[in-house]
Amino acid sequence: MSKVTFVSLGTPDPEQSDAFNTYVETASKLLAAGGGVPIKRARVTEVLLGESGPATVFLMEFPSADAIKEVLGSRDYQRLVPFRDKAFKELTFLLAKAF
Repeated sequence: MSKVTFVSLGTPDPEQSDAFNTYVETASKLLAAGGGVPIKRARVTEVLLGESGPATVFLMEFPSADAIKEVLGSRDYQRLVPFRDKAFKELTFLLAKAF
């Protein structure tokens, strides 16, 4: 198995800060417990190409694609989905491998 990078691109809803804080705090712990190692968390400050983009970028390395899929499919993570859906106007999860 080869390592993968989990990429989260999101636009939080500023009116849902409680849901955002609950989601981020709990999801971060679950992702770390599933073998994830944080690489970078950043706010997008400028779009250089295209009309718009996400407001936040979060990168985390996992030992395998199966590891992140196991976390996202877990009962504990599924309990967070209502908070996630409320906290973000837009959210995209991607997996990436070095080439």
